[in-house]
Amino acid sequence: MRIICLILAIFTFSSFTPLKEDIKRENDRLIHAVMNLRESNRLRLLDQWTKEHSNQDTKYLFLHTFVCEAEHQNNEWYKGEAYFLSAAFFYGFNSDSMRYYIQKAEPLLLKAHRIDNVFKMRTWNIYSLANEGECGQVLPEIQALKDYAKKMHYPMGADMATQCLANFYYVNELTDESVKLYRDALANMNNRHETMERCVYVVSRLINIDTDTTRLKEYSKIINSYINVCNAKKIQILDEINTIDDLKILYNHSLYMIAYAEKKANVMLDYIQLSEKIISDKKLDGEINRIQYARLLYYKLTHDYKKGIPLSETILKRYRKIKRYNKIIQTLKIKSELLAEARLYDEAIACYWQYYTLKDSISAEAQYKALASFSSQHKFNQLKSKNEQLELDATQSNYQITAMYYAIALLVLIFVMMIALVWIFHHHSVRFQKAKHKAEEADHMKSAFLANMNHEIRTPLNAIVGFSQVLTDEEDQESRKQYAEIIENNNILLQQLIGNVLDLSQIESNNISLNYSEVELTSLIKEIYNSMILRMPENVELQIKPCIAFTLYTDKIRLTQVLSNLLNNAIKHTATGFIRLGYDIKENAVRFFVEDTGEGIPEDKLDSIFGRFTQLSSWNKGVGLGLAICKGLVTRMKGSIEVKSKLNEGSRFIITLPISHNSTKTQTAS
Repeated sequence: MRIICLILAIFTFSSFTPLKEDIKRENDRLIHAVMNLRESNRLRLLDQWTKEHSNQDTKYLFLHTFVCEAEHQNNEWYKGEAYFLSAAFFYGFNSDSMRYYIQKAEPLLLKAHRIDNVFKMRTWNIYSLANEGECGQVLPEIQALKDYAKKMHYPMGADMATQCLANFYYVNELTDESVKLYRDALANMNNRHETMERCVYVVSRLINIDTDTTRLKEYSKIINSYINVCNAKKIQILDEINTIDDLKILYNHSLYMIAYAEKKANVMLDYIQLSEKIISDKKLDGEINRIQYARLLYYKLTHDYKKGIPLSETILKRYRKIKRYNKIIQTLKIKSELLAEARLYDEAIACYWQYYTLKDSISAEAQYKALASFSSQHKFNQLKSKNEQLELDATQSNYQITAMYYAIALLVLIFVMMIALVWIFHHHSVRFQKAKHKAEEADHMKSAFLANMNHEIRTPLNAIVGFSQVLTDEEDQESRKQYAEIIENNNILLQQLIGNVLDLSQIESNNISLNYSEVELTSLIKEIYNSMILRMPENVELQIKPCIAFTLYTDKIRLTQVLSNLLNNAIKHTATGFIRLGYDIKENAVRFFVEDTGEGIPEDKLDSIFGRFTQLSSWNKGVGLGLAICKGLVTRMKGSIEVKSKLNEGSRFIITLPISHNSTKTQTAS
């Protein structure tokens, strides 16, 4: 009798909208009435009231009482339920509290075999991690959820993991990929004939992130059909998160987003006001963020920066408090546009800077690589799952006509053979086209190389011929001396050019010979240093790094040629600072290096700087064969060469040569 009276009292209290103080007094009375009931009835009623009330203050009061009473009675089923509802309550605005209750609820729910609730909580946690910008933890958690779904034979769990991945894509501004994954998850759920309660969340996410007007209209029809079903069946509560009022707000949200996409400001405002009325009447504090953001979009559409800028600041404070970084990014972008319209350019630039800084901090390159890898694995798992399903269907099917089976097998065999023949033909055709393209490209590059070499050879040759003729007619001894120096310099350049061409030709034809002997490296470095010191520019210092004395079994002449070429290259590109030469002894190799503080190498040249028959560019100084020869010689010596460089900061060339059994280490030299 007391329970019936209590329910009648609740119905009476819910039939009008009292003031906040009145709500508090009536809630206290209800809690007091519950505590006077028998213990067996308290938990059931507290569970029911917690789910029925949408006002946050009231819900929290009942929820706190529910948790305390369940712990007091030590009822494991209701403790799991109370902890689960607490996690659902804090989801979206207090992640720490949510995770606290998830940790307490999961073992109790597993013990009661409430797998669906366990997967829901894990999904909330992953969503919260993504929204808080904890991207490094998201992908491992998604993979763990997929593995757990497979272990528990729970297909819906795999769809939940897909939804988490879709949200992660959205947080990282990969909206198209996010929409595709959510739509795939919805299609899978429809194929399994999942309930409306399970599908509504996916549809709500699509409404929130998809900007395609046609698809938004499709989603709004789905939500409207859900509302009609709830009205027909007099359903007020769908699950621990969604109520019929949430569906109505979501439906209005889809309609005002369609109006926003179609730039119909008046229509958009009408649906926003409908949602605001529901939120106000039902005191749905959890929907304030959504409706305020909708208002901000309306102000952006109507160019009302006077109202939009203050509202954006309010929204940013709320989103920063709950760590919703993706919404912070979107709001910062809108705020910067409103500031620009208000001609507050300095503030707009500062806001843009915050937007791009936060966006870049979340969307790191390494993270995108991890995302791409996880996406590939996800697609592979989808194909694998489909194949397994097809195999299961084939196993369950019973062929009754043996002749038909063999006929199908024969047709499949013929089809496979045809596909194989087509593939072989296509493969050979592709290889032929690639070979043809490669040959044409090589011919073009060689032609360009020869044309360039013709120009480079003519330059010193013309100087030699021209000044030789002038020298015979010149009587002034000082002028004759200058002409002779010019002829000598161009003669050296011509000899060096021809020598480089011959070396490159020998390397290309694989005819170059190597003469190995024991080379004392510290002496070799000093010899190279002495030969290069006089060629250094006025403001550049040539340095030798202190190295361990070491005897390497190698070709001294070719090693000297490689290091000299690298030093010459450094001299050409270094105006001030230093050029440093040295080597390090590693476990099985010697690593020589030439580093400078010069102009550096453009990033787009790093991959092609060692290329052969490469067309010279404005960056190159000289003929441009030195690095190609260096790579060819080092490769023939079974070593490797690499470069690390930043524009305007300098370059570091590293040569790695293997250590043979003839090589020995002695003492430290400076």
